[in-house]
Amino acid sequence: MAESTTDAVPGQIWLELAELRRQRGDTAGARAALDAAEALLGRGATLHARGVLALTSGAPDEAEAVFAAQAEAAESAARRAQALANAGAAALEGGRPQVALEWFERAGTLAGGGDRSLDLNAGRAWAGVGDSARARAAFRAAREAEDRRVRGLAALFDGELAVAEGSPDAAERLEEALQSGLSAGEAARAWVGLAELAARRDDTPAAADALGRALGGLPAEPDPFPRIGVLTSLGGHRYRLRDVVGARRVLDEAARLAMGRSLPARMQARLDTNRGLVLLAQGELDAAEALLSAACAVYAELGDRHAQALQLRALVDLHRYRGDLPAAIGLQATLAELEPALDTPLPEGGMLYSAVEDRSLSVSVSALRQAGPAHGTGPVLLLVPPAWGASGPLFPRGAVSVASFLATHGVPAQVVPIADVVDSHDDADTAARRVAAVVEQAIRAFRPRAIGISVTFSYLYPQGRQLAALARALAPDTPIVMGGPHVTYLDRETLAETPSLDVVVRGEGEWTALELFRALAAKGDLADVAGITWRAPDGQIHRNKGRKLGDVRALPPVDFGLLPATFAHRMDVSALTSRGCAFRCKFCHEFRYWGGVVRDFEVSRIVGEMERLARFGNHLQGIDDSMLDMTTPLFLELVDALGRSDHVTPNFGLLTRLDTVTAQGARAMAAAGLRWVSMGAESGSQVVLDAMNKGLAVGQTTTSLRLVREAGLEAATFFIVGHPGDTVAESKVTLDFVDALWRDDLVSWIDVSTFSPYPGTPFYSMAERYGVRILSRDWSRWRRTNRPVAELETYPAAAIYQTYLEMLAVQARYRDAEGLLPPGPQATGQ
Repeated sequence: MAESTTDAVPGQIWLELAELRRQRGDTAGARAALDAAEALLGRGATLHARGVLALTSGAPDEAEAVFAAQAEAAESAARRAQALANAGAAALEGGRPQVALEWFERAGTLAGGGDRSLDLNAGRAWAGVGDSARARAAFRAAREAEDRRVRGLAALFDGELAVAEGSPDAAERLEEALQSGLSAGEAARAWVGLAELAARRDDTPAAADALGRALGGLPAEPDPFPRIGVLTSLGGHRYRLRDVVGARRVLDEAARLAMGRSLPARMQARLDTNRGLVLLAQGELDAAEALLSAACAVYAELGDRHAQALQLRALVDLHRYRGDLPAAIGLQATLAELEPALDTPLPEGGMLYSAVEDRSLSVSVSALRQAGPAHGTGPVLLLVPPAWGASGPLFPRGAVSVASFLATHGVPAQVVPIADVVDSHDDADTAARRVAAVVEQAIRAFRPRAIGISVTFSYLYPQGRQLAALARALAPDTPIVMGGPHVTYLDRETLAETPSLDVVVRGEGEWTALELFRALAAKGDLADVAGITWRAPDGQIHRNKGRKLGDVRALPPVDFGLLPATFAHRMDVSALTSRGCAFRCKFCHEFRYWGGVVRDFEVSRIVGEMERLARFGNHLQGIDDSMLDMTTPLFLELVDALGRSDHVTPNFGLLTRLDTVTAQGARAMAAAGLRWVSMGAESGSQVVLDAMNKGLAVGQTTTSLRLVREAGLEAATFFIVGHPGDTVAESKVTLDFVDALWRDDLVSWIDVSTFSPYPGTPFYSMAERYGVRILSRDWSRWRRTNRPVAELETYPAAAIYQTYLEMLAVQARYRDAEGLLPPGPQATGQ
């Protein structure tokens, strides 16, 4: 039927309607629209749309026939070549790669060569028939395409084939694909390939990271199977990292997606295996046994003896832990018969680590008591309440430094970070149960000679008191000690309100702790131990003289091995180049805490920390002390060392004072590959800066930030709202100042906090003198970003908080929707 002018427009509308219905998944409606279009335009005008509809609705054989018909009817060689290529794509989709190659060969002959998209599909077909050499040659040709997407897909397919073959260029191809504008789903495939490569080299953290990235591109519908596979693998890797809670979370999602669906046997067995091991780790033995037994049966049916043996070994351990030794022995006999027939021996500890290995000390309490230390003779046990950084729990530097110092001087010590067992999103009841369990487990296992509690920030003090109460109930005769800035300044109050506590260590902890724990071990008189406040047997509280500062260059390197390996892997860590601060900012207690003296560490100490952290798959986030000065030789030496290190992260940041910024220092940082500079601007009002005793002029902020930005670095600044001297009007000055910094592209990030009159500052000890009204001594609320815990006579709390939100809104207006990652965790606030 010939197309008429009157029929063309409505016919085209029917074609467009058909496409809209196809995109919505309305196959029947799309076919009806195509029938209407065909009645007006003729069948030839609808063939392409019919082929696409058949292909996307799961009928590749029909699509192939339609595209073949289109090719026969095509009026030009170019259109015929395209139709033939589409027929090949349909054949490929239908699982007939040899037929697809024939279509592509005919299409290539007509096109005359040079069609890189044809090379791409031909490569897929060659891979389908098992000719990897021709497939990779075709993909190499397709990687020369002008079309960025064709190049990306060619690199992806080439990379996947390289992974399967174990070729050394696999990672390079997949990373090339990720840089080439792939869709989210296609990028997910590249990340899955990179995860497999990481797993082969036993880099579990990298594998878990790659799989986590892959998840973002894998929807749950309409085809959930790729997502289920990635969740299953991710759960296994998180389990190997001993993140049992995280593993269970993703495996439960995989199980929900799989519910009511028939998974391929091996996929189901892998899911059952990983869920079973996680449940075993969490003590849900019956459910774990059912899943592991089911997986074992599937692997036996598939003839995969190695996987079957792994499940048997886990089941043996499960029965052993349960106490059912006959069942364990019976399965072990089966395993013993199977193992000699394995091509490769079972890896030590099983496919994933065995939960029973972690729990094995609990199997026989009497055996533990015989083998372990006598009660009260174990190491000093240092408990650390959980604090969180931008991407994970904060490194408990103080506690680990003290423990490292003690161990070096013959006093064994162990650090237990509570953040290893709780999550920042846990509800209070869940967190309390986990904390109680880990404290009990640690005390029963280590039988410590003394227990120390490290309270780094004021908001952690209530948790420190709870830990002291738990420890006292479990170890009634063991000395309990607490240290940190908060209790240093409120030492008498801390002892008075915490009956479970015996001693407060004031200020610098290493040398005081060594003398204290030696005195406690010898049951000596504490009256001569400098730097402590303590409770005598009669209940009286005594405050001994202070202790002189030690030589920080005599401190041993911090021993990350004193922490659980999984915690050391995921914690946020920043290094220090010194202890102390020479400035007397009134809002900060650091000058007083360290005695106003600055003591530098050697650059080699920071480099050494980076190298030792890398063994745990972790990296320093930055340098995080108050006196890193760009004008000093130490700064340039440090930057040079960082530039030569293999362990500097892309988001690495340095904290420095605004009035030490130099063009030379900023350029040196950029040349070394460093990214962030963080500085305390604090306010855009000179009135407020003077009240802070900051020693800065507002203009210095702009000048220094410009030097940083001109060097190509990212700049982060800190601001405080509601400081004495501040008012609504002065805050408006700061808001306008911050807006100008963003407008002039002088900042990349601002960190805003509400003013808190921390103990150790004059605003706490002499609050009335400065017009400060403390609203709450619920120390858990004393966080920098909470609603204010204090207000000024001239600036009520509600107005302070409103300004705080307005300052955050300024940042939100200017930052790109994707945003920049903020620099690593900083130590300036609590």
